[in-house]
Amino acid sequence: VWFYRPLITLSFALDAWLGGADPFISHLSNALAHALSTLLLTRLGRRLLGTGSGLCLGLLWGVWPTHAGSILWAVGRVDSHTTLWILLSFWLTLRWLDHGRGRGVALTAFVLALLSKELAFVVPAGVALLGFATAPAGARIRVAWRAGWPFLAVLAVYLVWRYAVLGRLIGGYQDARF
Repeated sequence: VWFYRPLITLSFALDAWLGGADPFISHLSNALAHALSTLLLTRLGRRLLGTGSGLCLGLLWGVWPTHAGSILWAVGRVDSHTTLWILLSFWLTLRWLDHGRGRGVALTAFVLALLSKELAFVVPAGVALLGFATAPAGARIRVAWRAGWPFLAVLAVYLVWRYAVLGRLIGGYQDARF
């Protein structure tokens, strides 16, 4: 296996330390991550789509049946925890774009997402799209670039680190081929 997910491994160690072999702590951790993701998505939706649509989006996300595997299966935390960090990156980026504060915290959330799962590779593009979507018409490209480039820089450093640790940039199962 060529995955690099140290934050997930640490979370399993913490579960074992707190609950031993009892799976309740793992399920609770996954459920809390999903609940926080639901709150973040609701806030994002309310900011981008309006109050009613954002609330509907959050409610739909919270009860969507396909999330059951991420909550009920201990290993599913790879998705639920990574999603939490990705959504936190997005929300904090929007706050930075709105108020000029919090870029460092957004980048920290991105690093935590990268240390959870490769799915986090979408964050630089996602924050650039948020910058583009929320900027005035004449400044969209500039704001998208301003929002996205720090995340691209962090991703570049992470990929160098990942290559040093694993000997490859992109991970996966050993028999997987592109």
